[in-house]
Amino acid sequence: MNNTLNATACSEDLRLSFASTRLEFILMGWIFPAQFCIGVLGSIINLSVLLSKNMRNRANDLLSGIAFADIGYLLCLLPQSLAIHEFFATSVFFRTVYFASKMHLNGLINWFLAMAMWLIFAVTIERLHGIRSPLRSRMYWNRQTMVMLFLVVITATGLLTAYHHFAFDCSTFVRMACDRAKQILIHVCVDVTKAWPHNSSNLTNPHSVFFKNLIRFSSVFSAFIVGVIPITAVACLNIALIYQLHKRKAQPLIRGESKWRRDVTLLLRQERRITVIVVTIVTSYTLTQGLPAIVYLWQLFNQDTRIETIFFLNNITCLCNSLMITGKASNLFLYCMCSKNFRNEILLMLQKLLPRNIVRKLPRRYLPVVTIESDAEDIRLTSVRRQTASDYR
Repeated sequence: MNNTLNATACSEDLRLSFASTRLEFILMGWIFPAQFCIGVLGSIINLSVLLSKNMRNRANDLLSGIAFADIGYLLCLLPQSLAIHEFFATSVFFRTVYFASKMHLNGLINWFLAMAMWLIFAVTIERLHGIRSPLRSRMYWNRQTMVMLFLVVITATGLLTAYHHFAFDCSTFVRMACDRAKQILIHVCVDVTKAWPHNSSNLTNPHSVFFKNLIRFSSVFSAFIVGVIPITAVACLNIALIYQLHKRKAQPLIRGESKWRRDVTLLLRQERRITVIVVTIVTSYTLTQGLPAIVYLWQLFNQDTRIETIFFLNNITCLCNSLMITGKASNLFLYCMCSKNFRNEILLMLQKLLPRNIVRKLPRRYLPVVTIESDAEDIRLTSVRRQTASDYR
């Protein structure tokens, strides 16, 4: 219901800024661009490594899905950041396009958040199973199972967050200054479940009681299914995962023939490395998305309409959103910090991209040393020789 109406009243003070508070202006206008660049570039690098031949396993496939969701989330936030700046805020074309898509961008943002959260839940379960049964976990799933899992997560989260596209009625007004020197588009959105305030056109809420109750139920149901339940479950599973990790680490080596013992030891070490990465990523997601979920529930059930309360909630929401964005932007650093194989894969990628004369001059410590590969039925350790200057002559 995006309608463009001509307002009869003029305005001397046209409020063009999209920032509701000074804090939002700073966080979204100036800090977010850096978070966006780091987050998108980091997620692209993560995808390049996680989807490489040497890194393919079930956990990494799920982590790749999370990286895709993070990229979509950051891209949907970009117009909101651009709208903070005067160049875009005063552009009639930008305001027209932004107003027409703002509500749907909000729906997509929540969709990507829900998708990432449930994929985090799935990868935590996979790792818990993997650390308990290392041999079975090395069996790579078939394509149908993988596609079905992703389709279920994408479809279910899309349906759960679809109400965001219908939760508000929005109208666009053409406002003019009293000297008729300039005009600007003003966007007004009202909650379809509430009485419409400041209604100068004497319009009444046209939606049925059933539709209002459906939106109310969807918002509460989605908050628990997409936010509270998966975050709580992931936190509990993460604790169990850490316990299993310590328990596995304390177990003695399996007795038997030397080569078999060596292979099993390598497998257990690799499982621990993968699990450490997952535990780190899951902990980051739980901390950075748990607090915003609590604040969202607070806003959902808040009945205090005082200006001071609304202003306070807006600032808290801005801080929580910035924390969540920071968590998504830091994934590349977490991967590199926790996994030597991940760092080796990045170095291999850089060596392929850099000119050979630069690669020859790289110190030996920046060259990959060893990678571990495994397939469905046997485990093998393959040494990757150092790619020194002689490799490129």
